[in-house]
Amino acid sequence: MKRDKATLIIIFFTLIGFIFHLISLTIGFQLQFELDSSIFPDEASFLVYAQNILFGETSSLSTSYHGSLILSSLIALLYSAFGINAFLGRLFSVILGTMLIPLIYYFAKDLFNEKIGIFSAFLILISSVLRFWGVRALSDIPLTFFFTLSIYLFFKGIKKERTIWFFAAGISSTITFLIKFPGFLIFIIILIYFSILIFKSSFRNKRRLFFNFLVIIGIFLGTIFLLLMSQTAITYQPFLQIDRYIQGLLGDYTSFFFYILYSLSLNTLYGIILLLILAVIFIYSLLKLNNKILLLLIWSITYFLFFSLYGPSELYRYLLPAFPALYMLIANFFVSLIDKNRKFFAIKNHWKNKIISIFLIVILTGFMGTEIIVGEYLVVKRANTYEGMYNSSNWLMDNVNNSTNIMAPPDSLSQLEFYTNSMYTYYSLSSANDWTSILADIRDKNINYVVISDLQYPETQTLEICNLIHLYSSLVYNSTDGPFITYIYNTTSLI
Repeated sequence: MKRDKATLIIIFFTLIGFIFHLISLTIGFQLQFELDSSIFPDEASFLVYAQNILFGETSSLSTSYHGSLILSSLIALLYSAFGINAFLGRLFSVILGTMLIPLIYYFAKDLFNEKIGIFSAFLILISSVLRFWGVRALSDIPLTFFFTLSIYLFFKGIKKERTIWFFAAGISSTITFLIKFPGFLIFIIILIYFSILIFKSSFRNKRRLFFNFLVIIGIFLGTIFLLLMSQTAITYQPFLQIDRYIQGLLGDYTSFFFYILYSLSLNTLYGIILLLILAVIFIYSLLKLNNKILLLLIWSITYFLFFSLYGPSELYRYLLPAFPALYMLIANFFVSLIDKNRKFFAIKNHWKNKIISIFLIVILTGFMGTEIIVGEYLVVKRANTYEGMYNSSNWLMDNVNNSTNIMAPPDSLSQLEFYTNSMYTYYSLSSANDWTSILADIRDKNINYVVISDLQYPETQTLEICNLIHLYSSLVYNSTDGPFITYIYNTTSLI
């Protein structure tokens, strides 16, 4: 394929991808023209922290949950230039999610060939999971972009045998870690791949590879040292996130391959197709194993194994950085198989030709169709999931003065602070505490209102606490959005 033609195709894919992201952001999430009503709890945490950075303020929630110091800083930069709103908060993820398309093209092109690069970019374009999470003010898409970029730069360094590429890989890897703690997996992936190359290479190449690998590690350790010497290290969350993972790994609630099983139960058709495709792709990749395929296998398997043991959470978005590797393996499978059997496919009226053609068409069509359908399903289904919290926040701003103390479940606090423009003082309502402890908190902290959701809400409290709050306080407002109900209770009588 001519280079100009391939470039035009990738530019077209990138533009279409950007349009897809904007549609999901401004229409899919705005079914009732209320963009803010779709803010996830984790998103709100990043957005609130960005506001704190912009105004130089310290919120009671500013360090309660944020796994990325860089993301909130970048959002704050956008805020300073264009103003504070949910659209700008999500724009960084939209841009990097779109830029994954040309990045994967160049990666797969250098790794395999141009055809595989184009097909890999197409898979990124139609990916339901990347489309859904690519319009959220979360660290997962930026993590995926820089994770992929880091491994690509490392591969370029090996291919070109120039230290400058390893230097760039070190900087990119450090940025990845600063975005979110799983970025440190890059160094594990690189170390495993590096060790295999050292074992297979000549003495001269061993020395060069070893030196360049030390460059990457040196940049990473140097950056971490500077962080530890700074004041921000005290509240820097990735280290705490790693500790949380280790504690979860040693606990009794971990589940092997939790995410694969979860995706299967979440959407049976999608899960079955995903498992079948992965099984075929991995078997084919092992049969055709070389250094290039080995890199992608190490990448995807390491990431899947790491988070398959991370059982406390059900958020499959944590697996996103492994998807580029999987898509390149899928593209390599289809393109290589078609190229290898091109002459065979030219034979007319051959029963084997028909069977193989039908097999490839069914798998490919099923995969692409599932990706597109599931993507739209996810966007529409989750469009206004948190509208109850949004409406409740509007009620508070219309009816409550700014000297009010409010208590809510931990994951809802950032949403409340974002929606209410940090007007109030916020306290956490923990389900780990019994009613006596919660009542003592309400009295000691002079809580005026408790905002809580029903039992179908993800971050709700226990039934006993809900009933007791309902029994001993006054319900002043509730908002229903499908199965989700948010209540506001006046607790003045309990103080």
